[in-house]
Amino acid sequence: MEKNRNKPYTPWFQPDYDRAATPPEFLKDFQRRHLARIWQGIPSIERTHCGTQIAAWYSGGNTEGADNFLVLSRQRPGEMWQSPVLIVENIEGIRTFDPCLWIDPDGHLHLFWAQAHMFLDGREGVWEAICRDPDADELAFSSPRRLCDGIMLNKPTVLSNGLWCYTVARCRLKPFHKQNVATVLGNDSAAEMRNAQVYASADCGITVSYLGQAHFSNSDFYEHMLYERKDGSLRMLARSRPELLESISLDGGKTWSAEKTSGIPSPCSRFFIRRMPSGRMLMVGHETSLARDCLCAFLSEDDGKTWPYKLLLDARPMVSYPDATIDADGRISIIYDRDRYHALEILTACIQEEEILCGHLYSHASYLRRKIDCADFPKAE
Repeated sequence: MEKNRNKPYTPWFQPDYDRAATPPEFLKDFQRRHLARIWQGIPSIERTHCGTQIAAWYSGGNTEGADNFLVLSRQRPGEMWQSPVLIVENIEGIRTFDPCLWIDPDGHLHLFWAQAHMFLDGREGVWEAICRDPDADELAFSSPRRLCDGIMLNKPTVLSNGLWCYTVARCRLKPFHKQNVATVLGNDSAAEMRNAQVYASADCGITVSYLGQAHFSNSDFYEHMLYERKDGSLRMLARSRPELLESISLDGGKTWSAEKTSGIPSPCSRFFIRRMPSGRMLMVGHETSLARDCLCAFLSEDDGKTWPYKLLLDARPMVSYPDATIDADGRISIIYDRDRYHALEILTACIQEEEILCGHLYSHASYLRRKIDCADFPKAE
């Protein structure tokens, strides 16, 4: 798809919500801009029951902005990573960004992403397309649908009662942006709706509706995740610095407690948290709040109060934005980016729960720092 240039750009300070609601195209014929990428990052990963791995991240243009598109890559069992297999791109001026891959309890692969006019338009939107057979020869997705306003970077969580919970961010507007957006959105631009929201589905994703929200005063993009504790309460963690912020819900996500610091160090970056089949909690994040380096996998045996077990995944600088998926046998596949504007690397690790407990790898099937993509931008010359 050559981007539509029939309609001129609408300036960023005049958000064009009609164009932002345009579904993107899923492309298999790639242009030079898709292959000779000059920056990339913010990845997601999933693994099917048959062992196929699918990854997604975004790139396009010179940085995070209007020219962004999604890149999908895949590795089938016994084969090398194929990158890209799909490009998801919208018309000129509408960015597709923040991909999130999730395999639901029925084995269907969901691709979520955000759309906005230019960088952020004050409304944004969470979109979804579903692949019913991610192990097929070709990935075939359903028609895209828009779920709600906002951005959803991280995977949904299925609660013990079967409810699917989606963590959706409504980011606060910068002062110079508020007045212009308010002329279009009116009261919807009010600060009380710009928080770490939770949407939910009681019918396995057929319908998705607003459930509740937590208020975090010292977080920008939130990038929040939640998990269900053993006592049935929900704990939400949100991006901040020098520690992740937390809020608790005792009524299934409808209302949330006042924010407090979690005690978990963070350099204000994305993290991943999930319960393991063993019952332990897994967290992938940074060791300190000083910088986006020393990416580690941590385990907790007390529902996330303490994290005594650690495995160093990558000590290098500028490693960030981990996502992960967990097999039924406890195998953990992790993806992250490194140096988005120079090394341009997307890397994976595959580890066992027991390797985090002992602090080192021992399985022949485990690995760290495996590069699956490095954009080859000199080819654009």
